[in-house]
Formats: sequence, structure tokens, C-alpha cells
Amino acid sequence: MASQQIAHYRIIEKLGTGGMGEVYLAQDLKLERKVAIKILPTRSIDDALARKRLLREAKAAATLDHPNICAIHEVNEDGECPYIVMQYVEGQTLAHKLLENSLKPEDVIDIGVQVAEALAEAHARGVVHRDIKPQNIIITPRGQVKVLDFGLARLATTEQSNDPDAKTETQLTEEGYIVGTVAYMSPEQLKGMPIDTRSDLFSLGVTLYECATGKPPFTGNSKIEISSKVLQVDPRRPTQVNPSIPPMLENINLRAMAKDADQRYQSANEMLEDLRRLRTSLSGATELLPSVTRRPSSPGATLAALDTLKSRRIQIVLAVLIVALVGGFLVWRLWRASPYQPNEAAKRWYDDGVEAMSAGTYLQARKKLAQSIALDDAYAPAHARLAEAYLETNDTESALAEFVRAGQFAAARALDSRDQAYLDAIGATITRDFPRAIAL
Repeated sequence: MASQQIAHYRIIEKLGTGGMGEVYLAQDLKLERKVAIKILPTRSIDDALARKRLLREAKAAATLDHPNICAIHEVNEDGECPYIVMQYVEGQTLAHKLLENSLKPEDVIDIGVQVAEALAEAHARGVVHRDIKPQNIIITPRGQVKVLDFGLARLATTEQSNDPDAKTETQLTEEGYIVGTVAYMSPEQLKGMPIDTRSDLFSLGVTLYECATGKPPFTGNSKIEISSKVLQVDPRRPTQVNPSIPPMLENINLRAMAKDADQRYQSANEMLEDLRRLRTSLSGATELLPSVTRRPSSPGATLAALDTLKSRRIQIVLAVLIVALVGGFLVWRLWRASPYQPNEAAKRWYDDGVEAMSAGTYLQARKKLAQSIALDDAYAPAHARLAEAYLETNDTESALAEFVRAGQFAAARALDSRDQAYLDAIGATITRDFPRAIAL
């Protein structure tokens, strides 16, 4: 940078060059603090459209206020030179950290949780980052994650947009304007198609894959070769690269990296939910992870937390119910092997509820299973599945009530070995024997 001063900031040193600008460490002469300043690169300064886009979208990103997002202090122009003043974050970029080695699963999950929290906040405000990658994630000495470069994000477009330039500006995808790094970009982003928040989740999945395995999923000798792999080639499963990766972390990775956006997580909050559950299950705390893949046949789909008790009184009630359940209903004999046949309408609602459970839409599952019970109150599997749905939404008291009802209706039912193992796992969860529950 030719000048050592921009507005009331004194340039100290150049920190690096990004795809959309050069970054400098500077001193804010008014507030006497260090800041980072990003300058729009020379090739775009004369492009009025690019300058307008940068300023408009950075101003939108400046409204974001979250502990995992690098704050934007100012968006302005110095003559014909647009710049963004950001919070200066001391720490190590994730890219630099990955040069040392792959990370432990617990660290990968923790980073994923914090980045997903940042994305959930941004997406809720209509801001899509477009360039999630290890270089744009910094980790402070205290372990806090900060996502950088939200100032170069874009506003999520809507059909109701009143901005006549929005469509043109968000389609600046010719050479020099594609925002992002090809190895971390979603297929739709590489194709120049309209993107939404799910594109950021793809990039996060790629980033977490690299964190867990120590290797990026898509590599090549040129941008064209890498782009081709992103579009057409499925990467090796993470556990094939690093066998120590928990299978459930692998499932989260692969779902986030689905080439079809409809097959990915549909929101940052949905991905965040699975990451938090996985983190809790690995820490040995009081919440267990249901099957991340949401397959109907998964025997672990009900392992959920009983950690939402908010008073000693509820804990005592829970203990009494555990004794009653384990002592009075040692094995809850239900599900498909049960000889009891519900009426046809109740079975249809039950099947719909199970499908909703498998998709992770627990509120919908609760409604459908409650309808099944309304049509046939003696249908024990519907009570049990409803209890699962309540557990998934942290309504512990309702869950326990439904388990009691299930036990009352199913105490004498016969089970096949798979259903027996499934119910034993639920019983182990109720009694907080989590290692056995996970094993089952």
C-alpha cells in the first residue's frame, strides 16, 4: 500500500492477501486500538459495480454481532479506494494449525460447533459467507473460533428483492469475480448458479473433513481439475483416511458435503444440533447422540439426553419413575414384532411419525404420533416413539409419561432380537448406563 495512512488509521504492516483484497494491521488513532483493514484489490477498484456490491454487502455483514464472528467496525472509502475495518483477532488460522497435523475429533467437533453457530447467526440475518475455509477461521489462544471475512459475504437474494441491481450483482461470476476458493466451494457455486445458506454448509463440511483427516477432500494440479472433482467425484470416506474418526462425525461430514443441496443439512442450526450432540456423547456427559444419518433402521436413533432436569424435585421424580420402569417393565415389548395390530388409520399416522423421526423433524413427529395415539390409544409403539420425540425436544417429563404408557400396553409383547436390543438401549439410557446404551 503506497500510503501509510487511511482516514484516521495508521498502517503498521501488511498481514496478507486474500482473494478479494489485501489485509493490513493498523492503529485506530481515535480509539487507540489495533484493527485489521481490508482493501479492495486494484483490479476491482475501477469497477463501480464491484465497489457498490462490496460496500452494500459489508454494511449488511457489519450488523452481525456474535462472539464467533470477527466484528466489522467500519465500511468506507478513502478517495476511490473502498475498505473494511475489522476487529483484529490475535491467534492462529485454522489453515496454519492444520499444517502441524490433523486435529483430535473433540477439537474438530468444537471448531465445527463454533463455526456453525456463527453461520446460524449470519444466515438468520440473510447473510451468506461464500468463502468458508481454514484460512478464514482463526483460533484465539483461549480456543475461541472467529470466522473472518464476513465483510465479503453477500446478502441472500429473495424473489421479493426491491434492489434492481441485486440480480446483476449476485451473478458476477465471470473470471475475477467468482468469490471463494474452488477446493471449498459448493457445486452450485462453481457452476455459477444461485446459492443459498446450504452452500456455506458444504464449505464447512469440506473444512471439517480436512480437520479430521489432515487432507482436503478435493485436490488436483489445477483449479479446473479440483473443480471437476468437486462437481463429479465423491471423496474417500473420512474413516478410510483416518480410522480413528468417530463414525458419527463422518456422517455429519458426508451429509454436509452432499453434492445435491437438498441432501445436505437444510440449515446451520440443523447441523449444529448434530455436532452438539456428538460433542456431548464423546465427552461422556449426560446426553447421547441419536443416529446422525437418520435412517429408519438405525438401532441408535433414540439415544437422547435426560439432562434437562431443572430442579432437584424433578430429579427425584425421575429416580422414582426409573425404579418403576426398570422394576415393573424390565423389557418393553413393542415395535414391529408386537402381535398387536392397530387400526389402519393409526398405523398410517404411526408410519408417518417414524418417517419424520428419521428425518430429524421431531415436532412434526410428535404431531403425527399423537394423532396415531388419538386413533388407537392402546398402540404401544406409538407411545414409545412419541416418548423418543419428546426426549429429542428435551421435554423429559412428557417423555417419561409416554414411556410409562408404552410399558403398560406392551409388558407382555414378544420381540425379535433386534427390537429387544433397541429397547434395552432405551432402558440403559433411562438408567444412565450410557456406555452400555451406546454399545447396544
